[in-house]
Amino acid sequence: MNRFKLLDELDRLNIPTAYYSIKGAMDDRICLDEINGQWVVYYIERGKKSELGAFSTESEACSFMLSQLKPTVE
Repeated sequence: MNRFKLLDELDRLNIPTAYYSIKGAMDDRICLDEINGQWVVYYIERGKKSELGAFSTESEACSFMLSQLKPTVE
């Protein structure tokens, strides 16, 4: 899975875009970024970044991010 397929899946699950960002850091969201060749999933609250996971591939990071967001609709 890549970022674009992740977006399709999040849309299919009706997960609000206010819950996530794949375009860099945004407050009060789970974010996905490529940083120094590593894919990182993190949450930002009040400007403080909390790393949730770091991955060597985009696919691993996207799958992890999806797993973090799925519980919001179940």
